[in-house]
Amino acid sequence: MGILTGLPGHRAVAGVAGIFRHEGDARGAVSCLRSRILMTSFQVRLLSPDEHSRPDSPAFSRQLVTDTASQLRAHLAAGLLGALVAGLFYLGLLISRSEVVLAAPGGSLVVMLLVGVLGGLISCGLFALRPDHTLLTESVRQAMHSGRWAVVVHPASLSQLDLTLDTLQKHDGDVFRSR
Repeated sequence: MGILTGLPGHRAVAGVAGIFRHEGDARGAVSCLRSRILMTSFQVRLLSPDEHSRPDSPAFSRQLVTDTASQLRAHLAAGLLGALVAGLFYLGLLISRSEVVLAAPGGSLVVMLLVGVLGGLISCGLFALRPDHTLLTESVRQAMHSGRWAVVVHPASLSQLDLTLDTLQKHDGDVFRSR
């Protein structure tokens, strides 16, 4: 399970990719995932070998890692948490009658809140760097270069993850996943 999973707003448990030799098998897996497991189009993506987004482009990698809305929610929550911590620190300094805070209470509040928000955003960004997605991304990239189809899935729960792995294997896919 990834580090981001513990952050408020992040929903993906893991990234999973099924690699298929034939379009029909890939489309069958996508159909089954969407109907049997009730996944949305944001959770399940079908990538064709002639995908307009080239496999060597940054946009291609973003399609594989996680949905943008989930990362946005996690960053928003982390930024707000940073602001809350900074606000509490400011109150502590104010109550302890710190000369720096008393000299410029408004300015010091603004600076502390900015530092708190930025600290929260940077922390979340560091957690969002997912080295465990390298195998997943490279496997899909190589498969598409060799003319195969990829089904990329972002399950939202452990039960969806188990059903996803089972479904992709039953449709004769080579399965790769992040942790």
